Amino acid sequence: MIRVATVWQISIPALSLIAFGLWPDGQPLLEYQTSTSLSQQWWVLLSTPLLHTNGYHLMMNVAAYCLIASLSSSSLHSWRMPVLTLWLGALSTLGFALFNHQLTSLVGLSGALHGIVAYLVIREFNSGPKFMLVLGAGLVIKLAWEQFVGASAHTASLIDANVAVLSHLTGAIAGTLTALVMRFIVARGLVATRATH
Repeated sequence: MIRVATVWQISIPALSLIAFGLWPDGQPLLEYQTSTSLSQQWWVLLSTPLLHTNGYHLMMNVAAYCLIASLSSSSLHSWRMPVLTLWLGALSTLGFALFNHQLTSLVGLSGALHGIVAYLVIREFNSGPKFMLVLGAGLVIKLAWEQFVGASAHTASLIDANVAVLSHLTGAIAGTLTALVMRFIVARGLVATRATH
């Protein structure tokens, strides 16, 4: 029998696969378009992360999602991973909308995924400080590389689009801020925490 936690964990990849099956060539109405005000396409805050440019883009993001989900058994358990993914996807899309001056549209989970990694590093640092320190350093190096050198041309070729490095950065910032707020809330006892098993 499938556990409820498993259903929650696979919900984002499943929604992404369904969206790709329905619109393999994209769906401008559901993608963030810079030519239209965000207030006139507010729904893209939730839909943009679930859409992908092609099968390679989808496979890379779903594989990364599953890998990240496997790194945590407590802070991303059950419904937390998909809810955090949608939250950080919306924030990374919002950040992209506010600060982008180059690209004309945005799709993909990668902004949310960068945010989830930042979130994990902070929320689960005490459970594995050495690993989380390496993971955090890797994230900072990757983000710095993308901002100062640029994204991989190979990745851009593979996904048939420019890599939205601004979305990666805004997602990581959003993940960091979300984790810090959650630490504060938990430390103040404003919400009960789930016991690690």
